[in-house]
Amino acid sequence: MRRGKYLIFIISLFIFWNVNAKNSLELVCNTPKMFKDGYTNCDVMLNYDGKVSFVEFNYESEMNVTFTKGEEAELNVLNNKVTLSYNNITPKNIKILNVKVTNNDDQLGEKKLTLKNIRITSEDVSYSLDNQEQIISVITEKDLSSDCNLSEITIDGIKLSNFKDNQYKYTGITSDKRVIFIDAKRSNENSQAMGLGNVMLQENKEKEALITVTAENGNKCVYNLGITYVKKEAVVAVEKSNNNNLDSLELYNKDKKIEFSFDNKKTDFNINVENDITELTVKAMLQDEKATFVSKFGPRDIKLNEGKNSVLIKVSAENGDVKTYTLNITRDKLKSDDTTLKKLIINSVEVILNNNEFAYEITLPDVYDKTNVVAEANDKDAKIVYEDIDIKKDNILSIKVEAPNGDVSEYTITIDQDEEKEEDKPSFQKIDVTGYNLDFDINKKDYTLLVQDEVSKIDVKVYPSDIEMTVLDNGDLKNGSVVTVKVIDKDIERTYQIKIKKSSTKLVNILCYLFFIVAVIILLLSIRYRVKRK
Repeated sequence: MRRGKYLIFIISLFIFWNVNAKNSLELVCNTPKMFKDGYTNCDVMLNYDGKVSFVEFNYESEMNVTFTKGEEAELNVLNNKVTLSYNNITPKNIKILNVKVTNNDDQLGEKKLTLKNIRITSEDVSYSLDNQEQIISVITEKDLSSDCNLSEITIDGIKLSNFKDNQYKYTGITSDKRVIFIDAKRSNENSQAMGLGNVMLQENKEKEALITVTAENGNKCVYNLGITYVKKEAVVAVEKSNNNNLDSLELYNKDKKIEFSFDNKKTDFNINVENDITELTVKAMLQDEKATFVSKFGPRDIKLNEGKNSVLIKVSAENGDVKTYTLNITRDKLKSDDTTLKKLIINSVEVILNNNEFAYEITLPDVYDKTNVVAEANDKDAKIVYEDIDIKKDNILSIKVEAPNGDVSEYTITIDQDEEKEEDKPSFQKIDVTGYNLDFDINKKDYTLLVQDEVSKIDVKVYPSDIEMTVLDNGDLKNGSVVTVKVIDKDIERTYQIKIKKSSTKLVNILCYLFFIVAVIILLLSIRYRVKRK
């Protein structure tokens, strides 16, 4: 029973939404603009399927509004609330109110008129409809548009093929109908067009059909159509051309032609130009004289930004088909002429670099036989070219830096070496652990050594062997034990620590054995269970 009530409730909600979705109340203004001392008229249109008893709503306005009923009804306006009482009529898309809107101050700009809390009462059922809002601009004469052009003319629903917005006279138009219907689209929706609708033609005699478009500011444009009625049997059908191909396409920078391979079967072209080319002239010819270039997409002068520029050429065939050619023109970025280094390190000795100085002298310890260079240029795209030298044979190091624009600078480094006294040279070389690769570095103090679980001590050696060495905590080694090695070389003491990490081979083997035993037990129990079931 409860489910049935829920179902009825849901169905009633659906029916309510469906009925409500078909109904509407709209606020429609003749023009959304008016002068400070003028007015504009708006209509309230109601579209409703059922019988209507009451229409009510609140209004909010930044201007003065006056309501006048449009159909027989009792109109009541009180405290910004409008009520219309009907004798159960069915308003199917009718005007129920006229609203006159006048300005109430000297302020220019956009002002708002809003209808809200809209409710329709029909046969004791009340419905809510969407709020309505209209923006009205209070303007001066200089704000009015002077655009009185059309963007399209159609005759019996067919576009005028050779139409241009700034061409006002057309002749040679024929129709096989005595009565035609002329329609048009305005470039500016606030302009007004006269002369549209049905036109009676004369047989075999051209008739002028005038379309007068009046802009907001009063400017007028008159389109003159010369149309002749020709009986159908006398009309010779001529198929319009679909040729929208280019015959040629060329690019020029002043008088210099930009070379690229043009093929009218292709529509996309990739073209690269130097950075100093900032503008180009596009020249193009059509294959078919009846084809035309789409406005603003034909031959023209173009300016180029650094990087990629997309230039479109659009060709419209006589039948209206449009083909688009795309020129992807990449203008190279300005290449840097920076040939300087940001950083220079030779065998761990950093060279202090100065602006516009390319010759330097450095001194390296006598322990080095060959240079080891680390260099970084100020421009990340610059190329650095050098070859390490044998310091014992040659003490002049040359480093060349090539900028992206091709400029090259050469740094010259003169290398001197200090001869160290024999007693000052360290004789200690390395520590080794027998059977393991310690990867020893004299400046690295901490190491990790992986050994087998059963290893309890490691064999540590020092090179040369006559160096004094002390090994601590090297016995009963466990996982995590640390063996300390102290080396004394000519009064220089160095301490190294080797952390022991043991592999878990025994533990892994034990776990494998346990896993195997458990698997066998489970298998035996499974066989026994199956035997009992049988």
